[in-house]
Amino acid sequence: CVTPQRDIEDIFMLEPLDASMPIRDEWIKDLERRVGGRLPDDYLAFLRQSNGGWIATGRKPRSLDGPVLQGFFPVMTGRVNTDGIGDALSVHETFSDGRLPPWFVPIAETGRAAVYCLSVGAKDAGTIYDVYEDDDQDEVPFDKREYALVATSFRDFYQQVSENYAQ
Repeated sequence: CVTPQRDIEDIFMLEPLDASMPIRDEWIKDLERRVGGRLPDDYLAFLRQSNGGWIATGRKPRSLDGPVLQGFFPVMTGRVNTDGIGDALSVHETFSDGRLPPWFVPIAETGRAAVYCLSVGAKDAGTIYDVYEDDDQDEVPFDKREYALVATSFRDFYQQVSENYAQ
């Protein structure tokens, strides 16, 4: 089980996007259907507790070598939040032009033209990759690109983020 919501806020001040809109099972099923795989239990537990959230304003990472992110995408069925930030489904659709493996789930926004993605693929299910969006590679199909492995599980990624944003 992932750290409870209260502890998430204590560790790196994750601010929920909309506490009045908890995640719905149909959103999870829709995302799993679109990416063709099941989301790992550790990531599902996190989503059910927070449905995304952003690092508090003013909170800085300890190191640029660790995961640096603005926050975690919520999962909603293709909608954009009132603040204009996309959700995992809409970001996945943005990359569905061949720039991203269809089994990659965008989970977090880096703020530097990149997203962190969780794979639900058969060979590397549960792993997290840093996917940098480079205009020079727009025409390069996903199977010819290299993605930086960040963590072997969501739990491991979450721990890295927590440590990098600890006060």
